[in-house]
Amino acid sequence: MHARGFTLIELVVVILLTAAVAALAGRNVTGPVLGFVDTSRRAALVDAGHTAITRITREVRLALPNSVRIDGGNALEFLRTRTGGRYRVAADPALPLSDPLEFSGGDTRFDVLGALRAFGRICAGTSPSCGGPAASTAACMADPRLDCLVVYNTGQPADCSLLPSGRTNAYCGDNVAGIDVADSGAGTLAFVIDGGAFPLASPNQRFHVVDTPVSYLCDLGTRTLRRYDGYPIGATQPSVASPPPVSGRVLATDVTDCEFSYDPGTATRAALVAVRLTLADADAPGERIVLYQQAHVANTP
Repeated sequence: MHARGFTLIELVVVILLTAAVAALAGRNVTGPVLGFVDTSRRAALVDAGHTAITRITREVRLALPNSVRIDGGNALEFLRTRTGGRYRVAADPALPLSDPLEFSGGDTRFDVLGALRAFGRICAGTSPSCGGPAASTAACMADPRLDCLVVYNTGQPADCSLLPSGRTNAYCGDNVAGIDVADSGAGTLAFVIDGGAFPLASPNQRFHVVDTPVSYLCDLGTRTLRRYDGYPIGATQPSVASPPPVSGRVLATDVTDCEFSYDPGTATRAALVAVRLTLADADAPGERIVLYQQAHVANTP
């Protein structure tokens, strides 16, 4: 009995049938595979954008009242508060050692009313852990290691080159003091203000402790959104062309457009910061993901 192979015709038929089946299968599989790749790419963009925009709106809620600044729509800056509270406005006859905050000049200490959140984490000029210089307005604004005490910040006038009379703008240093001692046991804050006194009292007896300015810059040339902190407080807002003198951390890539906007609000309505972020993958520039989110900012100083 002789074993039989296959003829050339049979081989050609098998090849043609295999090619037809492969083509049919490829047509049915290619679509779902490409769809999966596209969906994964879009999901990655949405996740990156959502993480970035949530970080911004969450952190901007910690802004010192009236400290939000926008430059050209692609630069956002604010002074971040570590904590805040109320100061004693008048001496208590029942407490001979009570210490109110005086605005006539020469005062260097006041009582904090109630418990102060994060009292022990305040970086004062005398704190060895902060390693900063002696407390003063100039020192705390120039040294990111030190916290600053701010009373009644209106942010006006915004131009620091104008005469300082009646101005209460923390970026200009008008109402900023260096913290000398934060005594959680006695419930007092000792401070040094270069001008001798805070220019205006807060109608609600409020004060804030600022730890650092924070900037978010959208650089469309590099398609990145970067976050900066730990740099000196200055009159001029950082921009994409002139960023802060520190290394920024990349918050998002593939950024093709972004817009920051700010409505300062009124005495009865909170301020509103809006962020619009557009992302597109370089492999699919025609597809864009646009995210928009708003955050209310308490602007009552």
